[in-house]
Parts: sequence; structure tokens; C-alpha cells
Amino acid sequence: MAEDTSQIREAIEETRSDIAETMQALGEKADIKGRLSGQFTQTADSLKSTATARSEEVKAKIGATQHKVRAALADSAEPTAQALVSRLRGAMASLGGEAGRQRAIAVGSSMMILTLLVRRRRRRSMYPS
Repeated sequence: MAEDTSQIREAIEETRSDIAETMQALGEKADIKGRLSGQFTQTADSLKSTATARSEEVKAKIGATQHKVRAALADSAEPTAQALVSRLRGAMASLGGEAGRQRAIAVGSSMMILTLLVRRRRRRSMYPS
């Protein structure tokens, strides 16, 4: 009879343990706010790291483009190039988001190249070969 009682008590303890684990699992599944909060944090961290990486890429491209344009421009065109760079930086500061920045870079680069071409054409027309 003692063995039957101890076996019953063991079975009861095992059942209680199983029920506790099941209740904990159900509680975790029911905690939608907690699960969404964790997913939100992961997504936000991922977006921040992506934005930082893209920002560094854009800065590097701007620096390379500025260097190329400055090397191509004559000394007399340097103040004009500086003014264009200042305008581009102002436009980029007022735009929000990565797509806006990329558009500003494209527009700014196009403006610089267009300025270079116009100045070259003017020089050629003033001093024909």
C-alpha cells in the first residue's frame, strides 16, 4: 500500500509539473504585447544599422564625387562649385529619408556636371581654336 501511495504522489507531482510548464507556455503565447515589443526592437535595430550603413555609403560617394568635380573644374570655377556643394548640403538637410537623400545626390551631381559643361562650352566659344 505504501508503494501505491508513493507512486500516486509521484504521478501527482509529475502532473503538476506538466501543468505548470503548459501554463507557462500558454502565458508566453498570450503575451502578444511582449512578443510584438521584442519584434519591434529587433526591427528597429535592424533599420538603424541599415540606415547608418547607407548613410556612410552616401557620404563616401559624395566625397568621391566632390573630389572628381573639383579636380575637373578650373580654379576660377571653384567658388561656383563651393556654392553648389553648399546648396546641395542644404537641400539634403531639408529632405527626409534615404530616397530623398539619394535623389538630392543625383540632382546635385547633375548640377555640378552641367555647370562644368556650360563653363567648358563658354570657354570654347570665347576662345575658338
